[in-house]
Amino acid sequence: MTDTRPKIDMRSDAMREIKELRFADGVIGGPKVRAGYRKIGMPVRIRVCGDDSKTYDGVYLGDLPTSLGTMIERNENGEMLMAFSPTSYNPAIFVPELSQIYYGYESWWGEAKAEKKMEITDAAS
Repeated sequence: MTDTRPKIDMRSDAMREIKELRFADGVIGGPKVRAGYRKIGMPVRIRVCGDDSKTYDGVYLGDLPTSLGTMIERNENGEMLMAFSPTSYNPAIFVPELSQIYYGYESWWGEAKAEKKMEITDAAS
């Protein structure tokens, strides 16, 4: 099987020919938030890596893209376009007390239960 995609030298003037930008869903505006199996907006408790002093209250924002893949191709009119597609997602949590969004891979976190305040500690269960 022969690869029929156009070969593009990123150092050439071909990059100046790009007429269109697309995201994976075909709409400029970006990739969508994924909820996964969790409810967006649910209260959570979070301990940020490197800050072992405190567990914070937070709000789960959804699984947000953490990186984008890029592809350059020609559209149906033969014009160059650059397409973006999310390549990985990670849970995002807003911590109001710190005015910061943290991703799941930079923290320990879990759903905050109304009947019991969750505390994240170093002690093994």
